[in-house]
Amino acid sequence: MKLRSAVEILRSIRVGKGEIVCPVCGSKRLRRATALSGWLTGWRYYCEDCGYTGPIYKVEENLTVLCLADPHGRWKKLLEAIERVDSNMVLIAGDLLMDLEGVLEKADIEGRAVFYVPGNMDSPREAEIEGYGSARNLHNRKVVFNGFSLGGFGGANKGPFHTPFEWREEEALEKLRSLGGVDILLTHAPPKNTNCDRGPFGMHIGSIAVRKYIEEFQPKLVVCGHIHESRGIDKIGETVIVNPGPLHRGYAAIARVTREVIVDLIEI
Repeated sequence: MKLRSAVEILRSIRVGKGEIVCPVCGSKRLRRATALSGWLTGWRYYCEDCGYTGPIYKVEENLTVLCLADPHGRWKKLLEAIERVDSNMVLIAGDLLMDLEGVLEKADIEGRAVFYVPGNMDSPREAEIEGYGSARNLHNRKVVFNGFSLGGFGGANKGPFHTPFEWREEEALEKLRSLGGVDILLTHAPPKNTNCDRGPFGMHIGSIAVRKYIEEFQPKLVVCGHIHESRGIDKIGETVIVNPGPLHRGYAAIARVTREVIVDLIEI
C-alpha cells in the first residue's frame, strides 16, 4: 500500500478543523475497525476506500510537537512528559528500552498522535514492528498527519561500542532517499557536523547519511537524539534540527510547526 504525499492529499480533499481523514489516502469514509475500538482497545478505524486499519487523527490548524529522545527505560519520565505537555503529536527519537504499549495505556493520549523510531540500543527486530498500541513505528516508513508528511529512520551509524542496531552510511542513505521528501523527519542519529552531534570530547559523530538526506530534501523539522551531550537546536539550509536531550535526565523540546518552525528546549 503506497502512502500518498501530504500535498497530493490536500489537493484532492478539503477538510475542516476537527475532521478525521485516512492518513494513507485522505478518504473520509471511515468506520470503527471493531466493536471494541475505543472501549477495550485504543481507537482504531477502517478506511472503506483503501483498506487502511489503524489510528486516525484529527485535522488541526497547526502542529504542537512534544519532542523526546533516549528515555532508556525511564517509563515514568515518559509518562510525565506526555501528561505535562499539551501537544497534538509526540515524537520519540529512539532508545526506548521499555514496554511502550504498557506505558501509553497509563497516559491520557486521546486525540494525540504518538510516533517513534528505535535507537541503536533497541533490538533491530523493533524495526519490523509496526507499532505498539496507539504508537506507530516510523522506521523506514512514511505517513501523513494533519496535512504534514512524516518519515523516520531508527538505529545509528556504526560506532566503537558495537551496539545492537547500527548500519552503514551507504545503506541508510539509500533507504532514507526511498522515503522521498517529508515535512518532518524523525531519526535516532543526528546529522553530522551540527550542534546536535558533538560527542563527549567535542567531536562531530553524527550521521553523514542523515545530513545528506536533509541537504537534498530539506524537511521543515528533524527530531533526533542519540548523542546525550549534544542537546541543542541547529539548521541545515531551511531545515530546523533539534536534539531535545535525553529524557531520562528530564530533557525535552516543544516544536510548533506551521509555515515556519519554532522550537523551545524544556525540562520535565
